[in-house]
Amino acid sequence: MSSLPFNEDAETNLEISRLSKVFRVYDSSRDRLKQINPFSNKTYYHDFKVLDDINFSVKRGECLGIVGKNGSGKSTLLKIISNTLRATEGQVKMKGRCFALLELGTGLNEDLTGIQNITHMANMLDLDREWVESRKDDIIEFSGLGDFIHRPVRTYSSGMTLRLSFSLFASLDPDILIIDEALAVGDTSFQLKCMRRIEEMIYVHKKSIILVTHDMNALEKFSDRVLWLDEGKVRTIGDASDVITEYIMQNSTKKKIEEPSPPLQQRSNIEQLQLSETAVIYSSDIAEITNVRVESVKEQQSKNDLAGHVLDLCVEVNFNKLVVDPVIGLRLINKDGDVLVSSNTIMENIKLDTIKAGSCVKLRWPIPNNLVSGDYFVTCGVTREESTDFITRHIDAYKFTISGQSNSAGLLNLREKPTVVVI
Repeated sequence: MSSLPFNEDAETNLEISRLSKVFRVYDSSRDRLKQINPFSNKTYYHDFKVLDDINFSVKRGECLGIVGKNGSGKSTLLKIISNTLRATEGQVKMKGRCFALLELGTGLNEDLTGIQNITHMANMLDLDREWVESRKDDIIEFSGLGDFIHRPVRTYSSGMTLRLSFSLFASLDPDILIIDEALAVGDTSFQLKCMRRIEEMIYVHKKSIILVTHDMNALEKFSDRVLWLDEGKVRTIGDASDVITEYIMQNSTKKKIEEPSPPLQQRSNIEQLQLSETAVIYSSDIAEITNVRVESVKEQQSKNDLAGHVLDLCVEVNFNKLVVDPVIGLRLINKDGDVLVSSNTIMENIKLDTIKAGSCVKLRWPIPNNLVSGDYFVTCGVTREESTDFITRHIDAYKFTISGQSNSAGLLNLREKPTVVVI
């Protein structure tokens, strides 16, 4: 494998050709020692091919998303691109600097302070120290760490470590930035800052981004194309929306789709939502979502006017097996995929502890109804604390419609009329 600069295409920053990676797998440590014996002709290992003939390129100003189940080879591929792991075969041709945020604390020295790590990172990446010093104030300001920038990194929380890591890598002018699930931690306000910086890097500075995340909304929003890795091979690569839809459908269990729900104003005060035509269901024998409904807190004054009513999204989950520390979440999007509400019981400081088999958990999520008219889709799911794997999940599975005249071109109607003062 070789990592080479190239100038064939001024619009291409990265080109991967016929890339493969094979690991030697030993059944025991003793077999590993036997293999070292120069007088033995016997092989004590077997080959495990993690990546098999990978080919793709990334252009300037392009964001390439990568999806695939755990064990599909995503992390191995990113490590080879970032030159922290050698490939068995193939070439990586790269133009400019490539920085990789593969995990929290990448490249940081825990015994150094945050501000000392800026110089430390400059030395590691062989960057001009004066050039990095000129960017130090911007790095510190973007991180928002305040006085913690003068404290050792070992005292940082995971969110603070993310702040320093991302601020460093995104501020040192990489030509290619690789992000692997790192943004999943940290507070939402800093995540939003990171998203804005990624947008700026792609659209303004024409940098190349490789993004790996389980957040399909973020992946579809930023990615021009998505590569689907399946058991070490490229299953497909193409338009982000098409690949993500195919990936979700392939990894889900589809249930029978009922007729779409009628508009909300045509319903009674309590209405169970039926599965929508967009529904994708991850089912499980551990727990199942049995009832999702919308309730209007106030009696409707008019079937054509729901303005000012608080809508409760109610979710019922039956637990068929004991689950320790379950987390129940909900997301509400509009027809354009804009996320209006995304929360879960942990974010709302609700701890469910252990739920016994045979129990039913009912949650009521109050949603202030200043939504503009249109179709809305509900996602709900069950996972465990400290886990990103869902026990069960219904993605964009329930639709309701709000009709009537909107007084806003945005996502929400104003709750009150604006006041005007002429002086």
